[in-house]
Amino acid sequence: MARELEIKMSLTAEDQDEAADWLLAQPGASEGATNDLVNIYYDTLAGDLNRQAIALRVRQSGNRFIQTLKTRGEFVDGAHHRQEWEWPLADARLNLDLIASTPACEHINLAALRPMFETNFRRRTVMLRDDAAEIECALDRGHIVADGRTLALIELELELKAGADQQLVQWARRVADRVPLFVNLISKAEQGY
Repeated sequence: MARELEIKMSLTAEDQDEAADWLLAQPGASEGATNDLVNIYYDTLAGDLNRQAIALRVRQSGNRFIQTLKTRGEFVDGAHHRQEWEWPLADARLNLDLIASTPACEHINLAALRPMFETNFRRRTVMLRDDAAEIECALDRGHIVADGRTLALIELELELKAGADQQLVQWARRVADRVPLFVNLISKAEQGY
C-alpha cells in the first residue's frame, strides 16, 4: 500500500494546453510519456464499494494492465490524501485474490463485483523537479462513459512523487496564477457514479 498525495484541477481544453506549455517552460521540467488509458471501474450492483468510499479499477495502457484499489481518503490543505494499492496484471481481467486481503474490502462480496463505468482518456505527463520536490503533472483529456451517457473529462493532476507536501500546493498555486481552473474535489470514480 502506498500513500497518494495529489491535487486535481478542472479546466478548459485551451487552458490545459496553455498550462502544459507553461509547465514545460519551467526549470527542471521534462516531457514525460503520452498514453491512451482505458479504465474499467468495478462495484456491486448495490454500490457497496462506493458506499465505503472505495474505487476499484483495471487500467489498460498499451499492453500493460494495472489493478488499483483506492480509498477516498481526506482532503487536507487543497490536496487529496488516500491509501492506494496497485498490482500488475497479465490481462484485463479483475483479480479478486489481490484485493481479498486488503482491509478496504473486508465486508464486500467480491463475487458480486461487476464493471460499472469507464474513464477513457489520453494522459500527457510533465515531470517537475526542483530542490524540494518531484511532481508528476498529468494532463488528462477524454470521457467518462456510464449507462450510455458520456461526460467530458479535462483535468490537470499534480501528484507528489518525492519531497515536501507544501511544494505540491505551491506548484498548484503557480499554475492557477497562469490559467483559470478550479480544484476538483470529485475523483474520476465519483464522477462515473
